[in-house]
Amino acid sequence: FTPSNNNLVPFFSRTIGLSDTGTPVPIVGGLRLTGRVGRSSLGVLNMQTEEEERSGLAPLPSANFTVMRYNRNLLSQSSAGVFFMNKERGDIANRLIGSEVRFSPSRSFTVDGLVMASEKTGFDTGSAWRTGVQYDPGLTSYVVSYTSLGQTFKDDLGFIPREGVDILSGGVLPRIRPK
Repeated sequence: FTPSNNNLVPFFSRTIGLSDTGTPVPIVGGLRLTGRVGRSSLGVLNMQTEEEERSGLAPLPSANFTVMRYNRNLLSQSSAGVFFMNKERGDIANRLIGSEVRFSPSRSFTVDGLVMASEKTGFDTGSAWRTGVQYDPGLTSYVVSYTSLGQTFKDDLGFIPREGVDILSGGVLPRIRPK
């Protein structure tokens, strides 16, 4: 989604079918629908896994993953969207809702933002957000971003580096193009 950084990846599909330790968990089945009508796009994903066998421990119940996203293109290069994500395993659920926006008034300048709220069984509700700016006139790209991950933010469907941190990052990427 964002040119800023990868400090907050709300959904990472490759975690479906893998245990927390990276062991494969068989997938029973699933459904993925995506489509575009005019300036709007919609995506729906639902996957079901089998019980998760664990060496020397009782198996974990099967898990269900649901992701829904709506996005609308605005102006010529900008967009805004909302999403909902849910992972349920037995009586434990992790639900997230969020919104994202990308504003590009020109090809060389982009501002983006993402805000999310989470709710997980046994934990307080939490929040996370990210904003960033990218300026790329051609030979050099400049990027600055700020990510805030709340202490109680939980995302079992994506990737977050750790909870309860604020991350400021920036970069300059010069391009060398010999004649």
